[in-house]
Amino acid sequence: MISRDLLWKGIITSLVDDFLSFFFLKEFLLFDLKKGVEFLDKELEQLFPDSAENHRYVDKLIKVFLHDGTEQYFLIHVEVQGYIDPKFSERMFIYFYRLFDRYKVPITALAIFTDGNPSFHPKVYHYKFFDTELTYHFKTYKLIEKSYEELERMDNPFAIVMEAARWTLEDNTGTDEIIYENKFRLIRKLITQGYEREKIRTILSFIIYYQPFSESKMSSKFEENLNIMNETKGLVELIAEEMLRQNREAGKIEGLEKGREEGREEGREKGREEGREEGREELIKQLLKNGLSLEDLAELIQISKEELEAIKNRMQEDH
Repeated sequence: MISRDLLWKGIITSLVDDFLSFFFLKEFLLFDLKKGVEFLDKELEQLFPDSAENHRYVDKLIKVFLHDGTEQYFLIHVEVQGYIDPKFSERMFIYFYRLFDRYKVPITALAIFTDGNPSFHPKVYHYKFFDTELTYHFKTYKLIEKSYEELERMDNPFAIVMEAARWTLEDNTGTDEIIYENKFRLIRKLITQGYEREKIRTILSFIIYYQPFSESKMSSKFEENLNIMNETKGLVELIAEEMLRQNREAGKIEGLEKGREEGREEGREKGREEGREEGREELIKQLLKNGLSLEDLAELIQISKEELEAIKNRMQEDH
């Protein structure tokens, strides 16, 4: 089983552009990503050797160029295993002043809390001794404070990552059946967004490993159906085509309202629809032949069990 700290390190590295736009949306247009993004993890380990050995949290140091040519450093700290640390804010300040002393560049710090403790959310470090006083504020993101509706509204692939992590914080998500259903719900959501294949694979790995099953039986069932998905050509294309169909349908309706080629467009769309339906049924038949259950197939491609039963019956009649 892949540890969560490794999953966070991997997903931030692989989806760094999406990561930055997710957490720094207002500033994102200032970044000159054409110059690339540099990870200074080794430099961070030299300053904080304990960080590399600690699996309870993840530290990343990211260098980004701005359009004006200057450098911006992002110190990313992800608390993987939540616990109340009374010296957390002090630790964040120590990170900041050591990095600032080393690089003398603008530094933005972000602490991401992935724990389920709503009462632990430090945001500031305050120091005062006699007439000397210092206050250090740092950016935070408390996952349990975010709603599913908020994450679902975001047009960013990293929102699916955060939704997968957010789901594990619910009290009623511990059963293998619920974990199974949610994993496939997120997988279906992922492959309907139209992302490039490599990005889908990266997020898919995060979804698969972030919340493990408690029983090997359910884990085997999940792996078996996931393998069927991977080995059956056309499933991703089918779902993508279905999304395109819905977009075309919406465009057709809008066109009809504007009076653009009503009769001809409707006829062409009807013909394309019939062709897509035929291809869709053939692929469903292939999935059923490969052993995917009616329940899982219905969940994956949003088709009713009644429709699947009808297709299955037609298969039997053909034989």
